[in-house]
Amino acid sequence: MKITHLLPHSLILVALLAWLSPAQPLVAQESTGTFMIKAGEFPWSDRVNVWQLAEVPAKLEGNGPLPQQNCGSRSIVVPDQSQYILFGVCTKDVEKFQTLYPEAKVTGDSISVIHPDGTGTLPYTIFKLANPPASMGDKSLLAGLILLQINDKPGKPSDTSPSAPAPSK
Repeated sequence: MKITHLLPHSLILVALLAWLSPAQPLVAQESTGTFMIKAGEFPWSDRVNVWQLAEVPAKLEGNGPLPQQNCGSRSIVVPDQSQYILFGVCTKDVEKFQTLYPEAKVTGDSISVIHPDGTGTLPYTIFKLANPPASMGDKSLLAGLILLQINDKPGKPSDTSPSAPAPSK
């Protein structure tokens, strides 16, 4: 039997196996929405299906809706009328972040992001900043910042749309 006779059958088998496969690979998707502060939510528009919230402090659980940020920009775009924000900084970036924004204060709380398949975890330190600028961050940071709360309200001040594009330092 020639190999060319087996080709159509092998294609059918490959198609059948692909159809029966129980899980599809996780692929980063773009989103421009909002998220709630709870385990399993995606805080970044450019990392949907890549990094999700985990180990959320009980006092922050349910905050939102908050605007998703862009992880790749390594910054937060702060909504208009924000008197203060709570946000997460990757623990590996804390020292560098504190030199860039010494006015930001560590709250003593932490949060994590995990890969949905459990293969990776990044711990984050939570900061509070009064009178935040329209955007803050720095491209030299190793990981994106996570917006966790705006003002005393668990969600938006008056609008969840960002006020300005995030600049690079």
